[in-house]
Amino acid sequence: MIKMIELNKLKLLAQGGQAEIYELDENKVIRVLRNKEDEEYLKVELSVMKSLKEKDKAVPTVYEYRKIEERPSLIMERLNGDSMLEQIRKSPLQILNYAERLATLHMEIADSAEGLGLISINDRAAHLIPKSELLEPKLKEFILTILSEMPRGNDICHGDFHPGNIIITKGQYYVIDWFGATSGNKLSDIAHTYLILRNTPRLPGITGFQNFIISRSASVISGRYLSTCAKLQPFDRSEFSRWMVIRAAERVFYGSPFEKEALIKFLRKCWNAQASGVQANRWWQFI
Repeated sequence: MIKMIELNKLKLLAQGGQAEIYELDENKVIRVLRNKEDEEYLKVELSVMKSLKEKDKAVPTVYEYRKIEERPSLIMERLNGDSMLEQIRKSPLQILNYAERLATLHMEIADSAEGLGLISINDRAAHLIPKSELLEPKLKEFILTILSEMPRGNDICHGDFHPGNIIITKGQYYVIDWFGATSGNKLSDIAHTYLILRNTPRLPGITGFQNFIISRSASVISGRYLSTCAKLQPFDRSEFSRWMVIRAAERVFYGSPFEKEALIKFLRKCWNAQASGVQANRWWQFI
């Protein structure tokens, strides 16, 4: 008989935009979706993590899918540790080491999306970008033309790979939050991570000095992350730049309000660069 779980009797450990995390016991947590309509995304997360775990990739164990109080939920392994982001804040002198580990881990989790039923990153981008009200028609046309020329891939792309989604426990690194996983070219996921690391908008309540430190740290970690990725698996900078354009346009639609102004400036610079004959292998430097 399945034990009844009552969320109001459990300790709330964390909460984000998509889900709440509750303590089930000392070894397990429950990830409970906020919106029932996102059930299919959670099932995708379940299938991806199970597939990766079977291949001994760095993800927590998922034990069970359940509906708790009619909300889609996953019972998962509890990871007692800090995120990589928290570790960087505690040990800023180790930032380059963490940047290299971030890149290595991103390469290590790469795997085939065969049979997982993931949406293609190309198809998702083609669906989202036209919806953005902040991009003028000519800019959308520029981006969608680039998208139409991009190769399709069959790698598992995490979709939100950054230090906040890496948990370190007992010296082991685990990649969490596969809610936005897609299939596609791995380079598109690297471009997205670089974009997240590099674009640090000025947040409310942050002093000028604090913003300088954050921006400088972002520049250091993003630079070392990208150079390490290139050493591990060399890639074409033109293709990388084009993926950055596509991923930046996606984030203009669904990203944080604080990051959108800088993303639009980046996209306009790329647009103008193409019109001026500047080769795409330089566009990535405009962010």
